[in-house]
Amino acid sequence: MSSSAADLANEYERGEIDEVPKGTKGKRSKAEQVEHKHAHPEGDTRRIVENAVNGEEKRKEKERERTTSGSSKKKMEEEGYSNDWFLDDINSSLNTILAMIKTDTQQLPQLDLLGQIRQCLECLACSSPEEMASQRARFVSLSWPADLRVVLQRLFRTFGIPEEYVRLSYEMSNFASQCLGNDWLRSDLKFLKLLASLSSGRLRVILDEPDKVDIDQLIACLHLQEFFIGCVEDDADWLGDDDATFLSKNCQEACTFVCEYVIECDKQSIDASKNANLFLALSHYFYEFLKIGGAQILDKNLLERVTPLFDKISKIDNTESEEMEQFPVKST
Repeated sequence: MSSSAADLANEYERGEIDEVPKGTKGKRSKAEQVEHKHAHPEGDTRRIVENAVNGEEKRKEKERERTTSGSSKKKMEEEGYSNDWFLDDINSSLNTILAMIKTDTQQLPQLDLLGQIRQCLECLACSSPEEMASQRARFVSLSWPADLRVVLQRLFRTFGIPEEYVRLSYEMSNFASQCLGNDWLRSDLKFLKLLASLSSGRLRVILDEPDKVDIDQLIACLHLQEFFIGCVEDDADWLGDDDATFLSKNCQEACTFVCEYVIECDKQSIDASKNANLFLALSHYFYEFLKIGGAQILDKNLLERVTPLFDKISKIDNTESEEMEQFPVKST
């Protein structure tokens, strides 16, 4: 199968989902604005999100207190604390915001609302692997995962969209894939393949200039590449042969590009230690890629050339790097 990202995007253009217009097209009259304001209480939604995020901070603080003082679970229950409450609040916020955005097809979503969605997804993605495994089926059954796919499809299909929307789209996709796992895209293989193609191309844009790399964007795209390989390697075997081949090819091309990029940087004598966050992120991705069977689809000669370079990079002392803390332990 040889469908490209452009072909897939064109397929979506012929689909049933309305495209989001750019600029101010589709502005409402004053009467419609009043009606919209009452129908979509954005202030209430923002308050819900802020409460949920504050709840996460309180949860972390209580956990620290419990660890320090040796308090028991019973003490936490007496204080009225419940992690289920926190998760329910986050899910309620996502349901509300995404339903509102999905319904409004006349203009681009407000950036602050997308930022709140990203924040909620990041909170969920930072839950413990055990907690995520126990809650994942319930999350997928809610309305917001499907609504998020619709919103992301519109954003990815909107040509000439401002860069901040692009950044948020990839970061939301990354956190959603972490907290929902393979089940999130199992029912929408077209979007899965589109996202795989676009994120592979995005890597090339991000890595254009080593000293100007957006680390958050790089990590989001690298995590997505790991997610796609995980889909192919899933024992549930829910991908057909053509779809699995398509994803494998995209992952192969992305990792091949990363390997060639590191080799080229070495040829140009670019000091990896001066760009430690960048090269350590690439090194982490490379070894994670090998752990999930990636070596089988990489060129053997390329692998032999780049492995010593990644071994050297992995020894860089970067213990004070805050960016590297953004690699959470993932579970599929």
